[in-house]
Amino acid sequence: MRENSRIHSRKLRATTLLLAKRLGVSKASQESGISRSTIYEWKQRLEEHGSEGLAPLPPTPRSHPQAIAESLKEQIRQLALAHPGCGCDRIEELLGEDAPYVSSTTIQKVLNRSKMGTRVERWLALERLAAREDTSLSVEQHDFVSDRNPCFPKCSYRSRGPGDVIHAGVWPLGKSERGNEVYVLAMVDACSAYAFGAIFEDRRMSPEVSLLDIKVRKFYLKRNVRVHKILIADSFNFPNVGLYSSAGSLVRVGPFLKMLKRPPIGRPCCLLRFQKIVISEFLRGPLRRKKNINVDANNREFQRWLQGYNWSRAHEGYPNWGKIPGHVFG
Repeated sequence: MRENSRIHSRKLRATTLLLAKRLGVSKASQESGISRSTIYEWKQRLEEHGSEGLAPLPPTPRSHPQAIAESLKEQIRQLALAHPGCGCDRIEELLGEDAPYVSSTTIQKVLNRSKMGTRVERWLALERLAAREDTSLSVEQHDFVSDRNPCFPKCSYRSRGPGDVIHAGVWPLGKSERGNEVYVLAMVDACSAYAFGAIFEDRRMSPEVSLLDIKVRKFYLKRNVRVHKILIADSFNFPNVGLYSSAGSLVRVGPFLKMLKRPPIGRPCCLLRFQKIVISEFLRGPLRRKKNINVDANNREFQRWLQGYNWSRAHEGYPNWGKIPGHVFG
C-alpha cells in the first residue's frame, strides 16, 4: 500500500476499512500507514452514505469564497489602462459606489497578477495595445506613453535600415572645472537606437566633432553599412556649438549657423529618448551632475556606459521592443 498518499482510491479505502474491521483501527493504521483519524472519517462516511461515501471528494477550490468576480477584475484592469498614471487608491475611488468594495491592496494584487502593477508595465501594455490597428489611445494614455518614450509617435523620418538616418545633437551639461560650458554631443541611429557620443568643453568642439565623425564612419564602414543622412534638430543645437550635416558628416559652423540651411526636424524623437536615458541612467548614477565637471574623467565613463547601452541594455517599447541596439550589427 502507498504510504502518506493524499489521494486514495475507493478500492484502497474499502480494503483499509476491511483491515480495520479484522485487526482494529490502530493495527490497521500501522499496517497501512494511514492515520487513525482518516480511517475513522472513512468509516463514518461509509455508515452515512454507503459505498458512495468512499469516493474521493472533489478538490478544494483554490479561490477564496470571498474572492472578487472576474468581471470586477477586468474593470480594475481597464481602469488602470484608462488612467495609467493613477495609483491603487485612486482606482479604488474610480470604481464608484455601484461596484463592490475592493481595497487598494487587493487592487494592487490584481494588477500584479495581470502584469500591470507598475507604471512601466502599463506603459508597455499601452504600446502593445496601440500597435493593434483596431485600437486608438485616449489623450491621457497617449501623453502618458509619449512622456516615457518620445519615440512612441512615429518619427517623420522613416529609416529603412541601420545607417539610413542618424540624428545628431548637442545639449548642455553644466560647467567644467575651468569654468567653461560642458556639452553632450550625441549621434543616434534611427533604426537601431545605436548611439555614439562625447562629453566636451565648448573650446574643444572642433576636435571632438571630427573624432566622433571619424569613429562613426569607421564603425559603419567596418560593417559594410552606408550612412545616408545625418540630421540635426534645432532644439538640440546652440549658436556657439553649431552642427550641420553636409554630405553625411558633421561640421563646426559656430556663429554662422543661421546662414546655413538645415534639414527641418520638428520632433527629434530618437535624440529625446536617448537624452532621457542618459539623464536617468548615466547622470543620476555615480556620475550625477556636479557643479564642476571633470570633462576627461566623465567622458571616459560615458564611453564605458555607451558600451553597455549599445551591447547589453535591452530597450523597452517602440521602436526596439526589448532588443539590444547592437543586435542589427551582429
